[in-house]
Amino acid sequence: MKLKLIQAGGFAGKPMTAEDDLSKYPATLIQFVKTAFSNMDKAANRSSPAKPVPYPDSFRYFVEFDNKQLPLEVLENNIEFTRLISKLKAQLHY
Repeated sequence: MKLKLIQAGGFAGKPMTAEDDLSKYPATLIQFVKTAFSNMDKAANRSSPAKPVPYPDSFRYFVEFDNKQLPLEVLENNIEFTRLISKLKAQLHY
C-alpha cells in the first residue's frame, strides 16, 4: 500500500516523486487516505472542471494512491497526513 507524492510543473517541467509504504503508519492515517480517495471518486462524478493554474511555471503537488491521483490541495488537513507529506516533500527526487 504505497502513497506517492508527485511535484509537477516548474520551469523544466520534469516531475519529481517520493513514495512511502503506508503499512508502517497508524491505522488512522491509512483509513484517512482510503476515505479521502473514496470520497473524491464520488465527488469527481459531480464536480466542475479543475481550476486553471495561476502561474504556469509554479509547482503543483499530486498524491497517488491505489492507481488514482488527486491534487494535494483538495485533500483535507489531517495532522498525521500533513507530517507524512512534509516527509515526502523532503525526499522528492527525479
